[in-house]
Amino acid sequence: MDILKKGIVASLVLCSFKANAQADTNKLPKESAIVAGVMTEALFPGGNGAWYKFLSKNLNTYVATDKGAPAGNYTVKVEFWIETTGKVTEVKPLTDFGFGMEEELMRVINKSISWIPGKQGDRLLRVKKSQSITFKVDI
Repeated sequence: MDILKKGIVASLVLCSFKANAQADTNKLPKESAIVAGVMTEALFPGGNGAWYKFLSKNLNTYVATDKGAPAGNYTVKVEFWIETTGKVTEVKPLTDFGFGMEEELMRVINKSISWIPGKQGDRLLRVKKSQSITFKVDI
């Protein structure tokens, strides 16, 4: 179905990466493992372009319209962790617009393949990330 006829467009907003990392959880407890300084950020295989392509390909951009959202722009935000193994964990919404938008973004993020974990020197880091997506509903 044509996006314009359906009345919704989803546009990707750049990832906002937080400088919040934790050392390998096998070596230190999570609560005391905050690391400061230069680090290599956790990265989706293929980089940000591949991440945006993955989101675009897998995101159901019709979810808000299908669930009756009023016309408007809705920027939903989700945070998640990239573990030292590269696995995505603890995906949770930071917004609550409803109409299935946060759940849809969480579903897609949970579906992602393993990331390249963050590092500081030779230590693997647990890294918190966030992703924003703007759903535009035109009725």
